[in-house]
Amino acid sequence: VAKLCKNVYLETSWSGILEKLLFTQIIGPDRILYGSDFIHINAAVELFQYRSLNLSDEDLEKCLFHNANKIFKLKL
Repeated sequence: VAKLCKNVYLETSWSGILEKLLFTQIIGPDRILYGSDFIHINAAVELFQYRSLNLSDEDLEKCLFHNANKIFKLKL
């Protein structure tokens, strides 16, 4: 669905590194959201996984902050 619909974003707290890699390759980092609401999440592991994707600093910041800031109009 996310591949076909440009208004669909993916939140990745439930996913492993392979899924994160596929998501960034298929739909791009502009529609990926870091999430911390999954009860079994380890923030250090999540950040390590994102950093292991070899994204540019700009794309990493999109996934970890800017995309959510834009969607939710947080003005941070």
